[in-house]
Amino acid sequence: MCPPVVDTPMVAGILARDDAALGGQRGIDPSVVVDAIEASLEAGELFVLPGKGTKTAWRTRRFAPGLIWRQIERATSRRG
Repeated sequence: MCPPVVDTPMVAGILARDDAALGGQRGIDPSVVVDAIEASLEAGELFVLPGKGTKTAWRTRRFAPGLIWRQIERATSRRG
């Protein structure tokens, strides 16, 4: 399972402390994740990729991990 940030009490607590944490993402509704899990199980799929853009992000992490790390470094260096 490869979900993006999910709107949970933990995420709400993190964002309450630092609104810019998690890249400003608010999180997807948990029902979207549950629906994606159920659909993947019914289809016999190996991966569950709920939420908009998740498949693209997964592919990028899988096939170009250096690109993701450069983006993380760039984003975190701006905050400091």
